[in-house]
Amino acid sequence: MRNRIGLLLETHSWKDYPTRVRITRNFIVDLLELAAERGDEWQRLMRTADDGSSHVQGAAVPFAFVNTSATRMVDFRGYAYTREPSPISGMLVTRYDTSSR
Repeated sequence: MRNRIGLLLETHSWKDYPTRVRITRNFIVDLLELAAERGDEWQRLMRTADDGSSHVQGAAVPFAFVNTSATRMVDFRGYAYTREPSPISGMLVTRYDTSSR
């Protein structure tokens, strides 16, 4: 959005805490190493994108696609869960069945 890099790190909530911390730490370190290595190029690309999009504001942007009848079903097994009142707040809380891990 707005010609900038956007990242979302999502460590799986079912992983144990030390694993999530290690993965997050490694991600941040790797990202900083990439920024040190390629930061000049990233800034050049952002300036180019800014220059290229400066004339777009308020202009019509054509959008075209072809919709077809081709579909593909994707099996999604989901997760077993229950919804029960929280002993702390009294509000409903979701508890996932972790027995199949």
